[in-house]
Amino acid sequence: MCRVAFTVGAASFLRGDVNGDGEVGIADVTMLALLVLAQSENIRSDVNNDGETGIADITALVNILISN
Repeated sequence: MCRVAFTVGAASFLRGDVNGDGEVGIADVTMLALLVLAQSENIRSDVNNDGETGIADITALVNILISN
């Protein structure tokens, strides 16, 4: 598991932890895919930090997972 924390405003997050459970795993990929399909987002869903939630975030998240 990769632990890369980042800060958004006053909150700190584990990069890739889309569902906020403290771990980066397949559940985060599932949640992110659902957010992208719904054209929605949450504060943790911009995994690649480009200001949007989209397919590129899913790719970035999968890369985080396979790099460990």
